[in-house]
Amino acid sequence: MSLYALLVAIYSTPIHAVNTSVVLSDNYFVLPNRWVGDDSGYAAGTQPSVDGRRYLNLNIDHSPNGWIKDDVMLQICDGRTDCDFVSSHYYVATEIEFFRRDPDKTAYIHKYRCPDGLTASNITAPLTGGLYKECDDTFDAPSAMATFKLPPFLCQQSCDQNTACMMFTTNAAGDTCWLSHFETTSGVKLYVKVAV
Repeated sequence: MSLYALLVAIYSTPIHAVNTSVVLSDNYFVLPNRWVGDDSGYAAGTQPSVDGRRYLNLNIDHSPNGWIKDDVMLQICDGRTDCDFVSSHYYVATEIEFFRRDPDKTAYIHKYRCPDGLTASNITAPLTGGLYKECDDTFDAPSAMATFKLPPFLCQQSCDQNTACMMFTTNAAGDTCWLSHFETTSGVKLYVKVAV
């Protein structure tokens, strides 16, 4: 069924039993007050910002001597409630990162999708026990795919039907959504925090 046919069927039905403001799937985890629609405003920073995604590089000399192992980085991210993910450029840079903050938005990250149709692994941080979605060879910048004037549940369906879609963002009014994904890049691992 096409998206247009689906919309016609939904909006021509006199009884609306579905709450259109809620995403109804276990395939996503929810990040309130986050924007993952694109990577505008990206910069270094020690905390989240409404101006864009921020990263905190803990290997400031960019050498193998200063590289911090992934399991240690996950524990550092667990220790910060504002940390959203860890990016590990093997033996070059290790960063904790923060998605752009926006009180009008909610982000939904697919639990299992990685670039190129690959399936994510679930990783648990040692000692601290945080759960992470791990994608190998994944660039850490959200990349925009599409914008729709749709309620959240239809946005979810749009993301579900597009296997390249790894996440989407909705606005508080529930009438607009943005599909996005991470792109492939060799030698970089991405760990998105699912729960602590």
